[in-house]
Amino acid sequence: MPIPEKGRLLLAAAGLSILLSACSMPLFSIEELMQAPKLSESQNAVYDALSRSIGTDNFVLKYPRSGTYRSAFVFYDIDQDNTDEAIVFYQLDASVSSGTRINILDSRGGHWESVYDVSGEEDSEVDYIQFESIESADYKNILIGWSISTALSPTTQMSIYRYENTA
Repeated sequence: MPIPEKGRLLLAAAGLSILLSACSMPLFSIEELMQAPKLSESQNAVYDALSRSIGTDNFVLKYPRSGTYRSAFVFYDIDQDNTDEAIVFYQLDASVSSGTRINILDSRGGHWESVYDVSGEEDSEVDYIQFESIESADYKNILIGWSISTALSPTTQMSIYRYENTA
């Protein structure tokens, strides 16, 4: 006995609902699902200057986990000269645990130059960055919170930096 058309439609709908109600999703890696954000023109110029400064483009940008500034590129006038400096968080060769580094770049003659490079706290990630007048009203200090993972519990440590424009 042939199945009436209405019955075939119900059977097809039931089959599709069984197929589409599966609990598992196809497996994808994070790299397949996400793309790094495109750098702006000013970020590209800073990225190129950083690459020249450290002598390689084999580094990974590091991003603060919280706070107002969540980019690996933080632009701020830290020396009160009416032009922004760029603070970049990065890690050399991700396969080696080299820790997060901080590089400050200044725009001189329309070109970015690295003027300071320092390692962050060992075995830590950038939690946040802030700018506050702590030592003097003439300039802003750079406050960086570091997330440090220990065997007991994660902790945050704050480092205070002072930048002086020597140009």
